[in-house]
Amino acid sequence: AGRSLANHRAHQAQLEDLIRLDRVYTMTQAHRDHLQHALARQPHAPLVETLHPDGRDIQDPYGGNRADYKRAANDIRDAIRERLPEWL
Repeated sequence: AGRSLANHRAHQAQLEDLIRLDRVYTMTQAHRDHLQHALARQPHAPLVETLHPDGRDIQDPYGGNRADYKRAANDIRDAIRERLPEWL
């Protein structure tokens, strides 16, 4: 059934956390570009890509209604399904 996110709160990624990772996936090209720029001078920067393999943005549902969150969840699920073969 999955893990409860009832107590989860969004927060801004911190540079010191990101440089420990191998890859970072973003929902939008703008987020990808921002992180790539922020990490450009780091000697061990992770690969930063949009979650959707074709670079398509996944719209952030923050502040939206239930349908917006459902659409984002479906888009994330579809992107993960497309990425799965490269992760296995």
